[in-house]
Amino acid sequence: MRSSLASRNYFLVSRSFCNLSVRLGYHFALAEASFSDLLTESYVNFQFKGGAADERRRLRRVRLLAETLREMDFRVEVTGDALSARIEKKPVSFLRERLVVLGYLLIHTRQIDMVMDEHAFIERYLEKVHSDIRMIRERLAAEV
Repeated sequence: MRSSLASRNYFLVSRSFCNLSVRLGYHFALAEASFSDLLTESYVNFQFKGGAADERRRLRRVRLLAETLREMDFRVEVTGDALSARIEKKPVSFLRERLVVLGYLLIHTRQIDMVMDEHAFIERYLEKVHSDIRMIRERLAAEV
């Protein structure tokens, strides 16, 4: 029998729009972006929910994501283990950088809830995430 938890994954990518909707295991993630010369039509939207860990560890991961996204100028809302983040009305280069960082966060934080039980580990991991994001931003700035 096919699991309903992994059956609905969608990717839509073009030059000015992308939508990634992924449900793998107990995680759900949505990343959507629209890039336009008109600032009113440009945005990056992110949603994340769930995990296989206990609630305490899932909440710690959401706090890590929320803190990181707020530092990147996202407007963030957290309800339980669910996170919604959005940034809009910014230049394309600014939003593209945020979308690249979202990709990094999706890859590097999806399973991290399973080991989010030690405060010292969380602090070290947060330092690593911030360091990696600084490098990503520097590389993107050098490409411009």
